[in-house]
Amino acid sequence: MRHVAVFGLALFLAACGSTGPSKAFERTTAGLCPASPQKLTGTKPEGAACEDALECAPTCCSCSNGSTGQWLAVSCRDGKCTSGAVACVDTKDDPVLCN
Repeated sequence: MRHVAVFGLALFLAACGSTGPSKAFERTTAGLCPASPQKLTGTKPEGAACEDALECAPTCCSCSNGSTGQWLAVSCRDGKCTSGAVACVDTKDDPVLCN
């Protein structure tokens, strides 16, 4: 009976999906967008179906607080690749980017 309860909980959690967007960023050690990304190599355009942000084409983002930092960003929300602007907003709060 215990196995049935655990299996049921697993199904429930899988049906609920994630609590937020799938997102990722990448930058060079100099704080710039890499010309040849190592991690963000997805090619799906905005609006394309995705299960993970790494499937989506990256966009170069820049800090808006006067810092010169840049990074590549991707984001997948509600099963679709987001626009570059949304990917930048989804990743900009990481403390290593614009502080």
